[in-house]
Amino acid sequence: MRHPILSSPFLILAFLILSAPLRAQEEPPELISAINDGEMAKVRALLDAGADPNLTFYDRTPLMFAAYGGHMEIVRLLVEKGADLAKKTESAGPLITIAAESGSIELLEFLLERGADINARERGGQTPLMLAVHNQHPEAVGLLVEKGANLDLQEGSGWSALMFAAMHGDLASVTHLIEGGCDVNIRTTDGESPLDRARTLAEQDLGGGDYAGVIAALTAAGAVG
Repeated sequence: MRHPILSSPFLILAFLILSAPLRAQEEPPELISAINDGEMAKVRALLDAGADPNLTFYDRTPLMFAAYGGHMEIVRLLVEKGADLAKKTESAGPLITIAAESGSIELLEFLLERGADINARERGGQTPLMLAVHNQHPEAVGLLVEKGANLDLQEGSGWSALMFAAMHGDLASVTHLIEGGCDVNIRTTDGESPLDRARTLAEQDLGGGDYAGVIAALTAAGAVG
């Protein structure tokens, strides 16, 4: 799973630098700084002056920084100037996984229209659908289901998108997945089902999720356990 602090480009940058103490610390290239600041005019000027739209800084590309920061117009500009939508780095997954994690409908649609793999996996093995569910973006979940994402893919521990939705008590995402035809009795490598997980968390009464609603929806859809 991705690191929970990666919610803004500034936190991303700080995390990348602090997590690599043996590497000589570097000032971000001017292009990356301009992207982080959302300075569209400056980004355009730098690209027009020859800045590389596919450079990497702490294993992230300009497109990745723009996507994390929610700068959709900069994403479009970078692509116009030759940024490679398919470029991956050693530690970062495909751009569509970043879009799903952030819940950006506009970026997801932009990428899917240009042939992005809807079932691509990030480093931890999660698909865009899993990431959208895990980060509780039900609108993005609905879009990915509508666009034909494989609903029953599993990551290394056997967790599917439905399992993540059950864990969060996310009834909206559970509903999208059930209506899309997911396997409601899918199990992890430990033999746990989404219904098992929802019941366990309902009993713990931790609050914050609609576990009763999830249990009812799963049961109505034929889940057993």
